[in-house]
Amino acid sequence: MSRTSKNISRIAQFIGRRIYELQGTRSQLEIAKAAGFDSPNMLSMLKTGKVKLPLDRVERLARALDCSSAELARLALEQYFDRPTLELLRGAVSDVPAQVSESDLSAAATAMLVEAQLAVRDARYAAQLSRSAISRLDQVTERLMTLKRHLEELAPAAKPDHSDPP
Repeated sequence: MSRTSKNISRIAQFIGRRIYELQGTRSQLEIAKAAGFDSPNMLSMLKTGKVKLPLDRVERLARALDCSSAELARLALEQYFDRPTLELLRGAVSDVPAQVSESDLSAAATAMLVEAQLAVRDARYAAQLSRSAISRLDQVTERLMTLKRHLEELAPAAKPDHSDPP
């Protein structure tokens, strides 16, 4: 199935465009190595949207693509969070004092991105545990219901007759 630019994420389009713009000055292999990837295959998968950009690679990939790490971070976050969460994050970032250097902001953003990625992983794990617990509770409930039915079937036969003797 071919992917059109409509259904490829904005970060995939951005990465593909930057790689194209750097043709003749840097090879895809050079960009991949500078970003910390073992091979250019990862770049191919990123620019086609087959994989998400790991948040801990944003800064290195931004340097390799010679682009703004803030812009790449913003696009990377779109892969992981819905619009309300992104607005919340943007509000938190807008409170940063103006005298902070770009490298300090970049380092802080990278740390926040890694923390956000870990939070997403933890949330997915918690959801998985929750689904597992619900499934087990459903099984126990079903067993209890079966046991209750069996007890109710046995109960009339085991009940003593409390009626008055004749």
